[in-house]
Formats: sequence, structure tokens, C-alpha cells
Amino acid sequence: MQNSLEQTRKRLEEIIALDDIQKAFKLEKELEEGLKKYHFSDNDKNIWSSLLYKLRGHFLPWATSNKFENLIQNDLLNLLQSIDINLKDRFNLRVMPFPKDSQDFVKIDYLKMFLKNREFIGKITISRWLKEYEEFVNYKQGTSLDKKNFLASNKNSTELIDEEKTTLIKVLDIFDYIKPSFDYKDDIINQKIYDTPSTEAAVATRSALNNMPPEAKLIKLSFSDALKKYPELGEQLVTSNKIRLKSFPDSVRPSIKNWLSDYTFNLGYENHNTIVRGNYLFQNENARALNSLDREKLSYVLKSFDENGLVTVNITTKQIVFPAPSRSNEQETMNNRISNPPNKITNPSVGSGFRPEPASRNIEPEIRTERIPEPAKTSLPSNNNMDKMQFSSPQTLPFEKEKLAPQSLPLRITPIPRKNVEERELPRNLVNLKE
Repeated sequence: MQNSLEQTRKRLEEIIALDDIQKAFKLEKELEEGLKKYHFSDNDKNIWSSLLYKLRGHFLPWATSNKFENLIQNDLLNLLQSIDINLKDRFNLRVMPFPKDSQDFVKIDYLKMFLKNREFIGKITISRWLKEYEEFVNYKQGTSLDKKNFLASNKNSTELIDEEKTTLIKVLDIFDYIKPSFDYKDDIINQKIYDTPSTEAAVATRSALNNMPPEAKLIKLSFSDALKKYPELGEQLVTSNKIRLKSFPDSVRPSIKNWLSDYTFNLGYENHNTIVRGNYLFQNENARALNSLDREKLSYVLKSFDENGLVTVNITTKQIVFPAPSRSNEQETMNNRISNPPNKITNPSVGSGFRPEPASRNIEPEIRTERIPEPAKTSLPSNNNMDKMQFSSPQTLPFEKEKLAPQSLPLRITPIPRKNVEERELPRNLVNLKE
């Protein structure tokens, strides 16, 4: 057993030195199975468990979301007892991959995980300790002196032994470290997350939610209530490309929160009418480059913000459900196709302003398309411009007299009056000027 323990320690140190995530997860699984399979004395079990939590603590930044949440809410004390692990650095590494403008919102999620922790320090839970501490420091980042004063003034701390006080200080220190830079009091209080059900109950709730019918997952809320109840909505993307904010040197994600920041920075927080919103949507530096679909979505967000209108929220994905695109967008697509028809169906004379006219302006023309068989011994003109469809007309332009043989066209579209159709035979309208 001692040899196996030393080999595992050596293997663990090598994996940590190399930051080998794949080998770390493999060793974690082996340690979990070993602790379940073999019967250890309490001392040996604690030794093997310490190796497991040292491994988990070091690779905390790369843990899956579910595993990370479970560790913070249920195994925080085991992580803190693991030597050589600086949890502040671990949290910092986990936050770093997120965009800068999103990191504070990620930290809010981490605070909520701490505030759901049901482990005990002394006779009360970590969740309760953190609630009392937040009230003591008024939801701000506490200093070392604040923590000492909190322990000195809190009636529950008098019953803690020194080791428990040290552990509590560590918890408060990390909790302060991950606090966001903005005022988060409302986000925490409105969530009512202190002493909430355990992780198992939360998982059961999520499972029940996933089994709900699709229509039951959609609710309607006013825009302001939706953002308060589901802060994640602020991070939902509205448009396709990044935007620039006056207060940030770099481009930011086109989220609801960032678009509203730009909107209120330029136009203020008062309600704006349709004309003001329209000017913003078509003249603002960020908005004027939008395509029609993105502009329609942004218009919906801004109108909901100004009028505090009802929005549909998917409570599973935590996203606003945008209305279906209007038919005007579909029409715009069709217009683009019409204004840029395929090259194979273009008429070279159209570009020069030539438009075929019916024989009589008072008679509505009827368009009839017919195939004309190609003469056996006649080849098409070599001119590329003549290798395309032509429109026949009672008038014949000079270049048509010289270069175009009507019989050589593979396709002819002839406008014919509804009356006296038999009186117009197109080949006879070609006049020999030399006669």
C-alpha cells in the first residue's frame, strides 16, 4: 500500500508539473474508484482523499461546469484543506478565457455557488456565514481588518475553534477576491439564494424543467422584470458583429447589455419615440452597418427597453425569443435577386436603356414564349454579347439589322397584342432598305 501511495504521489506531481488534463482526469477516475472499492482506515482514507482533492483543486479551471459547481457547493472545505493549492489563482485562470466585458457576470455566478454551499463551519453553514458577512461589509469587497472585525463582533464566531476560524477566513478571502467590480447587491438579494436546496434538489429541479413541454418553458415578462429575474439575458447576442463603446478601447460583444449601453450613452435613459429610435438604427456608427435581420432584432430590443413592453423568455435557455422576421426582409431578399438576375438570363440591350414596347400602347401585351428550332447549317454569332436572349420588337435597331439573324436565336419572347395576333408575323417586319 505504501509503495502504491508513493507511486501515485509521484504520478500526481508529474501530471501537475505538465498540466496534463487528460492524464489528470484519468487519475481522478482511478482515485474515485479506489476510494469506493477498497476499505481504508480513516487515516489512509484521508491521505488518499487529499491526493484526489489536490488533483481536483489544481485542475479546477478546466473542470466541466457541473463538476465545478458541485465542488464549490459541496466540497469547498476539502479543496481548502489541500496543501499547495492557491484557489485564488485557480479562479482567476477559470475566468480569464471569458471576454473582459463578461467576466464580472461570470463572477456573479461564482458568488451564487458560494452562497449555496451547505457545508458547516461550526454550527452554521457557509451560506449563512457569507450572508452575515455581506451584511456586515454592505455588499462590498472586505479588507483583512473587516474580516477580523466581523469575527470579533459576530456572536456565532465565539464558538469556533482556531482551526475553524482559519478556515472561515480563507472562505471569506476567496469570496471577496471573486467579487465583481460593479454593485452586485440587487443581483444577489433578488435571487433569494441563501440557504437554497442542496445540489441534488437543484439537479432534480433542472431535470423536471427539461421534461416540461416546449410551450411551458416560455413565459412573458416586462423587459425590465425579465432582465432582473434572468440576468443572463443581458449577455444574449443581438447582432452578428462586435460593436464599439465610447468607454472601452476595444470592440465588445454585440449583447443586449452592450447595445443598451451604447443606446443610452448616445441618447440618454429617457424614453425615446419611434423617430428617435429610427435615427439611431440607421445613423448610429454601430447600427448603420447592420443587415436587415439584425436591425429588426435590435429594433425589437430598443422598443422593448423604451416602452418596457412584454417579451417572451425561454426559461430553459435563459434567452429572449425574438419575433419571426417580417416579410419585408424576405421581400428585400427577393428584390436583391431581381436587381441582380443570373447572367444566363440577361439582355445586353437592357443595360443601354432599351425596353421593348408593344405594338399599340392601348393594348395590353401578352407574353408568349416559344422555342424556334435552330437551322441545321446556321451557327450562332461569335459575338459574346449576341450569345444571349434577345427581345423582339416591331422596331429594329441598326446593330440588330447588321449582326442579328432572328432564326439563329434559341429562345424568343414576343410581345403580341391580344387582338389581330394573326396579322403580325415577326419575320416580315425586317425591311430591305436597298429596294
